[in-house]
Amino acid sequence: MSFKGLTSKGLGEFALTIGLTFAFSYLLNFVWESVHSVWLYGGHNFSADQYVRMVCYVSGVDAFLVLGIFFFISLTWRNAFWIKRMSSMHVLVILLIGILVSGIIEYRAVYALKEWRYGPNMPIILGIGLSPLVQISVTGLLALWLTGRLLYRCGPYSDTLRGHDDLL
Repeated sequence: MSFKGLTSKGLGEFALTIGLTFAFSYLLNFVWESVHSVWLYGGHNFSADQYVRMVCYVSGVDAFLVLGIFFFISLTWRNAFWIKRMSSMHVLVILLIGILVSGIIEYRAVYALKEWRYGPNMPIILGIGLSPLVQISVTGLLALWLTGRLLYRCGPYSDTLRGHDDLL
C-alpha cells in the first residue's frame, strides 16, 4: 500500500507531524483531565503525588488514542499528509471515532469495572458523562488542527502547499 507524499524525503515531515500531534494532544488532555477529574468525578482520595501521576498517565493514553485516530485516517485515505488540508469528512471521522472510543472506555470503566464514578456535577448523556464522552473528539480535533496550522500555515512546511495539490 502506498501513501501520497510519503517518500524517504517525507519521513521527517511525517515524524514531526506525529510528534507535534502527540505533544499537543498530551498537553490539551492534561488540562482537560486536570479540570474534569476534580470537578466532575466522585470518590477520589488521592494524594497530590498520586493525582499528578494519574493525570500524566491518562493524558498519555489519551494522546495515543488521538494518534490512533490520525493513523486510521491516514490509512483509510491512503494519505499520510491529510492534515495539510483537513476536510469536513476528516473532522466528522475524528468526532465520531472519538465519541465511540470514549463511550466504550467510559462504559467499561464506570459500569463494568467500577473504576470510578461520576460526581453530582457531571452532565450525563445515555448513562455516560458528557465531559469524557467528548474529550478525545475535542482535544484530538484541536491537536490535529494545531499541528496542521503550525507545520503548514506558518511553520517549516508552509511552502509545501503551493503547487502540490496532488499531495492533498
